[in-house]
Amino acid sequence: MTTPGTRIPGLRYKTITRTRLVPHTIDGRTHTVTEEYQVEVPVPPRDWDKILNIAVAVGTVALVTIAVAWSTASIGALLSTVVTPVIAYAAAGIFDSTWIVAMALEWLCRYDQARARRPRIAGNIALLIAMGAVGTHGWVSGNPAIGLVGGSISLMAKSVWYVVMRDKHRPLDPRTRAWLDHAEGEVAAALALASRQRELARSKAQAALMAQVQPSATPILPAPSDRPARKPQRPQPPSLPTGPTGSKVEDVRALLGRPHGPLVYFLSNGTRVKIGTSQNLKRRIDTLCLRPDDLLFALHGDQRLERTLHQRFTAQRVADTEWFEVTGELAEYIGEQTGRSVAAPEATSAPQETPHDADDASPDAPQAREIPRIGPGVTKTAAILAASAALQPDASPASIAQLLAQQGLAVDTAYIRTVLARSKPKDGDEIGKGGGGYA
Repeated sequence: MTTPGTRIPGLRYKTITRTRLVPHTIDGRTHTVTEEYQVEVPVPPRDWDKILNIAVAVGTVALVTIAVAWSTASIGALLSTVVTPVIAYAAAGIFDSTWIVAMALEWLCRYDQARARRPRIAGNIALLIAMGAVGTHGWVSGNPAIGLVGGSISLMAKSVWYVVMRDKHRPLDPRTRAWLDHAEGEVAAALALASRQRELARSKAQAALMAQVQPSATPILPAPSDRPARKPQRPQPPSLPTGPTGSKVEDVRALLGRPHGPLVYFLSNGTRVKIGTSQNLKRRIDTLCLRPDDLLFALHGDQRLERTLHQRFTAQRVADTEWFEVTGELAEYIGEQTGRSVAAPEATSAPQETPHDADDASPDAPQAREIPRIGPGVTKTAAILAASAALQPDASPASIAQLLAQQGLAVDTAYIRTVLARSKPKDGDEIGKGGGGYA
């Protein structure tokens, strides 16, 4: 903006209209309103460099356009001799489009000559192919000169583009080039990281969506007849006594048939009683081939109480077993616990049978020809074979276990089967013939 008398000689001026805010008061109330005013401003001189640059760019684009049109028409006419014209001219446009794209990439990489080298080579190869195709068309059509001139059009357009690009390119010094490489590397790393983070975010969203949808999907299950039946889990008995240690179990019969807490049982068999621990009395009684009626009583306690009782009644203990003769202090103790007097029968050299009445005797009780007396130091294997030889040939392992229990030796029936299977009788042997087929 100039004022009168401040005009600079030699410059042209023009008058323009502008607006400004001014205060305006009416009836004592002031408001800010807009006001137009005119001002003279100098007209800048023409920028011939800018004009020439625009002209060069326009001229280059025009030359390239003409070259593309000429080569496309020429190559399209050549290809139309073997294919339809639409396809021929569409394919012809690929020739020049290839070197134009290569030149654009070369321009974008003008500040990095190492990166610009490959687009430059690719553009030159594409240009030579296009020129060759145009020349071939001229030779095929009988006008080699026209083909040569047409090919030169593409060469001139590419040459003008190359000259313009070299003129606009300003080489960078090594330090500036290194700094720019570092900056470009940081930007590239940031872009790569952002891309990977977007991929991870999409993957997490997909996983969350699948997690929400999956439970509602109907699972494909095999037919009920194809699914194996699940084996019911056995209830686990308590690991600690369910009552004060050493106290008597009041309703011991109610514990038979199910697991329970550890207790010390007194199990009678003839003139002897077995003092042991168990968490399943029914299974233990069955293993010893005895009956629930043979259970005298039981105490709350574990193996520590069992060892205490074994030490207390050492005088009545049968060898190194859990069987004790019902005499002396043990007989008195059993009488105190059961509330009835326990009188031990006189000891004889003959083995004692389980004192049941004839009417209550089990039909499966073992009938031994001569029950062997199991003394101290005899192994379980020898005792099993001796008991098997004393029984009838068809005696079962359970009968052998019951016979051994009468002698104070508790042996599992599965172990008896194993021993009998390993000790099959030979001709002339007496031991092991009992038990029949070793079932």
